[in-house]
Amino acid sequence: MNQVILEQDLRHLNTGQLLSGKELLGRLGLQIEKSGDLPLLTMTANASEPRQAKEIVESWARLFVENNARLFETEAGRSYEFQLEPYAVPGS
Repeated sequence: MNQVILEQDLRHLNTGQLLSGKELLGRLGLQIEKSGDLPLLTMTANASEPRQAKEIVESWARLFVENNARLFETEAGRSYEFQLEPYAVPGS
């Protein structure tokens, strides 16, 4: 959430301070439904302007995809190492 806040420069209108992650979460809605075999994520955002709501959701979605891809790469690498483990030569 902090990445979205910084990227979108989300601030309180009256104080100018950055929103907290908890405050941004309070403005977002995430619904997960099953669509066939895959989950369907629906994100909504409350903002003062429609453009800002769109930018918040797009920023969150992009960061979600980037972080998910990084997690997949890490886990795929760990899985590959795990699969090779029985064939490892001791002391190598």
